[in-house]
Amino acid sequence: MPPGRSAAHPQSLDQRLLALDLRALWHATRAARWSLWFLCIYLMVEYVRIQQTLTFLEPVPLGQLTIIACFAATLMEGPSRRKTYAMDLIVGAFFVWVVVSGFLAIDPGLAWGAWETVASWVLMYYLVTRVVVTPHRLLLFWLAFFLVHLKMSQAGALNFAARGFTFADYGVMGGGVWFSNSGEFAMEMAVIVAMTLCFLLALRGRMSKRRLYFLIALLTGTALISNIASSSRGGQLALAVVLALLYVLRVKVRPRTVAIAVATVVIGWTLLPDEQKARFQTMGEDETSQLRLVAWEEAWR
Repeated sequence: MPPGRSAAHPQSLDQRLLALDLRALWHATRAARWSLWFLCIYLMVEYVRIQQTLTFLEPVPLGQLTIIACFAATLMEGPSRRKTYAMDLIVGAFFVWVVVSGFLAIDPGLAWGAWETVASWVLMYYLVTRVVVTPHRLLLFWLAFFLVHLKMSQAGALNFAARGFTFADYGVMGGGVWFSNSGEFAMEMAVIVAMTLCFLLALRGRMSKRRLYFLIALLTGTALISNIASSSRGGQLALAVVLALLYVLRVKVRPRTVAIAVATVVIGWTLLPDEQKARFQTMGEDETSQLRLVAWEEAWR
């Protein structure tokens, strides 16, 4: 309960939701529409890939079925409150660009073999912007998004701890096909560090400090550790940029905060395994860097 609020003035549902009260969240989840439920199930299927753990589900196209179910639910729920966004034009232009690129590809057959992936992205963008149109739905959707990433980040952190917080060239990986490479997984963890930290800082003052610090350690901390465990230079540089931007945008520049930022950088660099430090020192010169430079040149050509 925030300071200054007595038991005689109980919190409203909105206030309890923003305090991430578990009972209020449970009631809001039970009252949610089926379209939102299917969206959240899709996140679990696509990010966590439960069908790889429960092998008897592998033949079942869970991703496509949840998309179809969500679309059908939106039709049955009646008129939409969806607005028109500038991002609609950007997503549409991107889709047209992909279609044209498929026709002009070196191997159009190979390019068009993955058309369902891009089409599902566009459809999911439409469904998210059609379904998540109220503050309550947005909060529940974000929490579902963070929970599926927590499944990956805690696994990465535990993997790092199991190997004694030492360097491994294979790093750590996330679930499914999208994060089976440590580089992509590290980038995703950098994004999650920024999203969860901004989300929780926006809610501070609405919950106890103990709960706030616990959630920061759970959601942000495990993602940060997984990023370090990935052994990906690009992902770690992205994390450094994210933290620097958050510091500039969210923190008042004072001698004490500057000292804390400098100490954080020094401690972080000290904790990096020596092998990872060596990779940063050879960045731009080693074989991996040279191959990527060649790929970028060819892509530009």
